[in-house]
Amino acid sequence: MSNRSRKTISVLAMLNRMNTQLARTDEFMTKDVKKGICGAIEMVLHETNNYMGYCYISNNDMEHDTLGYYSRCYFVNRALK
Repeated sequence: MSNRSRKTISVLAMLNRMNTQLARTDEFMTKDVKKGICGAIEMVLHETNNYMGYCYISNNDMEHDTLGYYSRCYFVNRALK
């Protein structure tokens, strides 16, 4: 039997870290990576009833299924603060 203890992370901490990742512009932060991060964020926020929407980092670069489309910042539910 494993001696590992179960660990949890707060939804707010996860959201803050992932929003920081979505704002990255380096060569390793591709559209597909950002798309995966967005999917994970939305799953956690919906499952915990904390989804409040998002805004695009640049309103000039938000065409569907582009790098700019997934460059976004998810809103924090006031209940998490």
